[in-house]
Amino acid sequence: MSLSLRWCATVALLLAVPPLHAQTAPEGDKPARHVPVRVPTRQELDHQEALKLYGLGLIQERDNRLVEAVRTFEQALVLDPEGAAIHKALIPLYLAIDRTEDALNSCRRALAIDPGDFTTGYLYARQLRALDRPKEARAALLKVVACPELKDHPDLRAQACFDLGLLHEADGKLDKAERQFREVVAILDNPQALLDQGPYSREEIVAQAAETYERLGRLCLNAGHTGRAIDAFLAAQKRDPLRAARLSYNLAELYAGQDKPREALAKLNEYLRTQPQGTEGYRLKIKLQRSLGRDADGLPDLEESSGRDANNTGLRLLLAQEYRTAGRRVDAERIYAELLRKSPGPEVYRGLFDLYQDEGGRGAARALIRLNAALKDTDIKTKEAAEVERAQAQATQARAMLQALRDDPALVKGMLEVARDRLGAGGGLAFRTRSVLAALAARTDQLTPRRSCTAAAWAGPTSRPRCTAACCWSCPGRTSIRPSSRCASRGSRTPRRPTG
Repeated sequence: MSLSLRWCATVALLLAVPPLHAQTAPEGDKPARHVPVRVPTRQELDHQEALKLYGLGLIQERDNRLVEAVRTFEQALVLDPEGAAIHKALIPLYLAIDRTEDALNSCRRALAIDPGDFTTGYLYARQLRALDRPKEARAALLKVVACPELKDHPDLRAQACFDLGLLHEADGKLDKAERQFREVVAILDNPQALLDQGPYSREEIVAQAAETYERLGRLCLNAGHTGRAIDAFLAAQKRDPLRAARLSYNLAELYAGQDKPREALAKLNEYLRTQPQGTEGYRLKIKLQRSLGRDADGLPDLEESSGRDANNTGLRLLLAQEYRTAGRRVDAERIYAELLRKSPGPEVYRGLFDLYQDEGGRGAARALIRLNAALKDTDIKTKEAAEVERAQAQATQARAMLQALRDDPALVKGMLEVARDRLGAGGGLAFRTRSVLAALAARTDQLTPRRSCTAAAWAGPTSRPRCTAACCWSCPGRTSIRPSSRCASRGSRTPRRPTG
């Protein structure tokens, strides 16, 4: 068939089909206009308007128009005062614009309407804790942890129990605090529920469990439950190897308190392998070794530990102290000299001066010589860099020595006696040394009116002294006799220059 014949047949077929008309529903099938069964009450109308305002407030809050959102929610509350959702929406907005009391009131209203709202209850308790109102916060948390629905939210339950335990601990209710912390570790020891609900990793949950066990151990220790404290510390060690060494020291103390020196020493060695900066562990080890009759091991072990951690100043000082106890004074002084070259500090000089005190008058003389040498070189006589650096170093030494001497009246007394004898024999002391001795004498109550200084300090061996002790130590020389500032402040009269 040709193309023209096919086209004519198609047109004829289309013309033969009758036109289609839109189907219209019969008149009886139209839906009837809604007619309410009863006229809505004023309360229902207000509730509907409150819902509209609530939605508008949410939009304003999303657009960060917080003040407008607060006004909108407050208008909604006027229409529907029992709307718990409106109260809950206002809480974070009030906190954001520093209307804390209004936020707390909204929390109370929301909880009065819905007592099972544990989320709002926990937020309310947190705000009370931040405002340092622990009694109210504790009461709020007790209601939160008592909510049956909270069991389906283990993350929030763990946090609420932990906070409640902290409040009980601060209030001295250690048994109640222990119960709350055990609730926390029971949740953390079964992490699957937490992993299903929140963005937590298993490592984070285990680390938090270890921290809670450690706190639980300290709590049991304070409550006198030594056995439970040991179990808690061991559980913390098992869950977090990073804190295992530090917890070993706590366990060593507990075993030592239970008169188990061998177990304590084993745990202590684990702790000391980490080379702690403090000396408490090393001191405890010496004590444990002595209780086990292993006194001979104490000093060699301490030497070995000090060799591994040569930069630990506290450990070096402890070794010097043990050398002194063992009668090895030369070794002790060598350590003090090394430390003074590196970092002169008051604690180093305290140890050195304790060593000097064992020598009696000779030790006091050595301390005076060291002090006089440091003070004499503090004056900068030239502008050369080497001279300035030396003066600054000596000033640092002198300050450290003075801090040590202020707490050592016995050594100060010995130094004053040596200084009097030295001045009486014609030996000189730097003016700054005499001024410092006067201040130290006053600080340590070594000033006695009946015992003034020797006349040789300012006139000669045969002259009679006429000044007080403080004035005498600060006399700059034979031709310039004037009282020190300390004498003037106490009302001492100016001493007269001696004759003949």
